[in-house]
Amino acid sequence: VALLDVVRKGVYAHAFKECHELAGLFADCVAGRMLSVVWACRPENHAMNECLHQYTNKVKMDKAYSDEEDRLAVKRAAEKSAAREKRAAS
Repeated sequence: VALLDVVRKGVYAHAFKECHELAGLFADCVAGRMLSVVWACRPENHAMNECLHQYTNKVKMDKAYSDEEDRLAVKRAAEKSAAREKRAAS
């Protein structure tokens, strides 16, 4: 799985967690509708999307990607260090 996919999943999961109330209102609105969703649920859809965008815009995605790269670099460095120590102890 590509790093970008992992980051995107995490960012969207966080966004939906933060916007769960608005997502619930939208879900309630669309329940039982078909074509009328487009106009009947427009305010709920707009409110949900505005909320989600706070957490999924380019700046937030770039920061999350950078943070994940940094986290993985620290993890790799720790693993290399542990492997060196293990070899030295052998």
